[in-house]
Amino acid sequence: ALNAIVHPAVIRQIRTALRRAARHGYRLAVIDAPLLFQAGVDGLCDCTVAVVATPEIRRARICARDGLAEQEADQRMRAQLSDKDFENMVTWTLYNLGDRAQLCAVTRELCEKIEGAAV
Repeated sequence: ALNAIVHPAVIRQIRTALRRAARHGYRLAVIDAPLLFQAGVDGLCDCTVAVVATPEIRRARICARDGLAEQEADQRMRAQLSDKDFENMVTWTLYNLGDRAQLCAVTRELCEKIEGAAV
């Protein structure tokens, strides 16, 4: 019920932000949405990207970030779509298997590919 109330308002805000970005001459925009597909926001996108990591890395990151026990992190992960599900739905997949610097490097490479495709 909460999603049914919140998602339409969020989508309106996203549409407004995209129009504003286009008016200001931006060719690319990023929408960071945890429920991108479930909310139908992917329909606003020319391409989509999933950032995935191994279950072990995800578990460790969740525990460190949120102070959860491993069992709680596993429960949270089971409630989410699997990496394979995301990989089957998206245009691009980024593998976040290292540190922040490595993720930034592969993200820059992907942004260059996307920008080149948008020409």
